Amino acid sequence: MRNPEKALAELRRPRPFGSVLGEVLAEHVALMRNRGYKYTSQSARLLRFDQFLQLNPALQEQPIGAMLDHWAAAKSTRNHAAE
Repeated sequence: MRNPEKALAELRRPRPFGSVLGEVLAEHVALMRNRGYKYTSQSARLLRFDQFLQLNPALQEQPIGAMLDHWAAAKSTRNHAAE
């Protein structure tokens, strides 16, 4: 029998900027927008990185370099590694 709580958790979308780096990422986006930049595509990239971190909780204790290495290796888009 399948655990209903686990099944429900799998259906939930990650919360925007809810990762271990989420607060820093959200503050950066807010700072850039307050400086007058639209910062839309960059914000979308940071959100994708944040969601990746939330979906890979084993990376939470890793250094940022390791997080970025795993992110680049995931290749979810053609330009992913360059983001």
